[in-house]
Amino acid sequence: MTTVFADKKKYETTVWIQALRAPFFTASIVPVILGTTVAFTYNRAFNPLYFFLTLIGVVLLHAGGNMLNDYFDYKSGADIINETPTPFSGGSRVLVDELLKPQSILHAAVLSIAIGLGIGGFLAFKFGYIIIVLGIMGVICGILYSTPPFKLAYRGLGEVVVGIAFGPLIVLGSYYVQTQTLPQKAIVASLPIAFLIAAVLYINEFPDYKADKKAGKNQLVVLLGPEKAVKGYGLITAAAYVLILIGVLSGLMPPLAILGLLTCSQAKNAYNILKKHHKDTPNLLPANTMTIKIHLQTGLLLSLGYLTSAYL
Repeated sequence: MTTVFADKKKYETTVWIQALRAPFFTASIVPVILGTTVAFTYNRAFNPLYFFLTLIGVVLLHAGGNMLNDYFDYKSGADIINETPTPFSGGSRVLVDELLKPQSILHAAVLSIAIGLGIGGFLAFKFGYIIIVLGIMGVICGILYSTPPFKLAYRGLGEVVVGIAFGPLIVLGSYYVQTQTLPQKAIVASLPIAFLIAAVLYINEFPDYKADKKAGKNQLVVLLGPEKAVKGYGLITAAAYVLILIGVLSGLMPPLAILGLLTCSQAKNAYNILKKHHKDTPNLLPANTMTIKIHLQTGLLLSLGYLTSAYL
């Protein structure tokens, strides 16, 4: 009896991890680390308690946004008619496969966002209203992304919303928690990873092209068409590296931030795979995986560059 109960609990936990899309939390963890590292580099400021509270709050808001997106994509039919879901696209599938009820996902999303905002409220009480403003802006981005009547992801603006939320907003918020300032240098540091997380979203739209087009989800790949959209991926990723180079040369980033360029070759490989296999989902998946790694590794390399510069 105990074994059956344990197996049931394990199954339920696995389903909820799937619903949360936990492997994608690197998208929110990386900018928190970067913002905190930049704060330490320029101000020698680091409070581990406030760092972890920021991290937990941001991840909870991210989880809530994921579940809201799942709920509304299910309601719109985009996920239901998707016959070629992948680990990176097509939603979590917990609603399509009837592993959870839509109301359960919606309630969990609201709870997750509420707790995230509660943590933000505590930090705002400690450090000022700027924190809650940034948090609310992040929540608004999540709502505008997939919630009717806005549904910006259905209007070709998903990359912009995601780039802002997981770039400047999180980096600035993490920086402000440590220093109570919002300098230009923190914004500059956030831009490369803003473009790279947009690239993650962008390349994940290719496998969903047919289903999204049928459902009226006019994301950029649908609007441009797969052939033209391939060039868009190259432009987005190239912009991230150009911004790092400009930041270093202008002195707005420390010289060792140049470490972020070490992932350039991976980006080129991902582009070449996309160019060759943009209509062949199974063979495209290595590029999807590679793009997630590029965002993670570039963010961590930038953080390492900043942190090392603090001691030189």
